[in-house]
Amino acid sequence: MATIYVSLGNSDDKLSQVRWHAFRQLVLSAVHNTCTRVYGDWVSESGAQWQNACVAFELEDKDIPGLKAEMASLAREFQQDSIAWAHVPHTEFIGPTSLAVGGPVEAGDWVVGESGDGCTFPPTGQGIRSDITLNVTGTVTSQEEFSKVLRESIQRWRGTGGTSTASA
Repeated sequence: MATIYVSLGNSDDKLSQVRWHAFRQLVLSAVHNTCTRVYGDWVSESGAQWQNACVAFELEDKDIPGLKAEMASLAREFQQDSIAWAHVPHTEFIGPTSLAVGGPVEAGDWVVGESGDGCTFPPTGQGIRSDITLNVTGTVTSQEEFSKVLRESIQRWRGTGGTSTASA
């Protein structure tokens, strides 16, 4: 699964308003027909000098080549030099209490990470997705150290069968 941002622009005024609208609608249609979830769709201010648009979405890895090919086809059809495609390699979710490197980690602080970090996983092995919150107490001096403490806490939690609270 991938998070993608696609951005369009008409800052060179190649497209009339009608053509710009058609271009944007066809790009959005391609995205909506292919992606698993749209996170947001933004456009520049209506009175701005330049016209721009951006859409963020989630896409199955297997669908990336096909959607990229469709974007290339639309760029060609609408005489665009390019369509920006940003594939986000890592998304971090920040909880209500952020953790500053070098600062204390207090009980009650929490971070939600990606499934690759082990914060969300099927503890029963039955494919059921579970979100967990780990409370860690201590001091971390680097992101690596925090990641290590987080992984160890998850391993302890998994060792309980995912039924009780584990603490660092």
